[in-house]
Amino acid sequence: MNKFKSLIHFIVALLVFSPYWLVAQDNKKLRLIVLTDVEADPDDTESMIRFLTYSNQWNVEGLIATTSIHQKTRVAPESILKVLAAYRLVQPNLLKHEKGFPGYEQLVPLVKKGLPVYGMLGVGKEKDSEGSESKYWTKIMTSRSGYRFGVVPMY
Repeated sequence: MNKFKSLIHFIVALLVFSPYWLVAQDNKKLRLIVLTDVEADPDDTESMIRFLTYSNQWNVEGLIATTSIHQKTRVAPESILKVLAAYRLVQPNLLKHEKGFPGYEQLVPLVKKGLPVYGMLGVGKEKDSEGSESKYWTKIMTSRSGYRFGVVPMY
């Protein structure tokens, strides 16, 4: 009976820890666009910093400054750029621990401004902004075959 238990344990361990399972995982990154009302609250900047410490997990497609209930008439892309400037200093250290962190030069062009109006006032004809520019996003979303479209988190 002990030999049978040992055999079962061995088979289970082989299946669980087999390199096949590690290789067979889908390693394609999700494509991500971040909308943020950075500067509305301190936690928005903190969330952007936290996001950048995981930025190697995504294909970052856009970092868009938006309005919110707490910041209805202005957007602050300059604050995203300040966070990216700090990220530039720590990115080499992040790369020592794991590969794939995008460079500062790669992220800066992704910073865009939404309209500095709140809610539905910013929707409709003649309401385009850098952040909603349809030609830009159509190009981004159709230019990279093989990448999966991900999510659009807002914070």
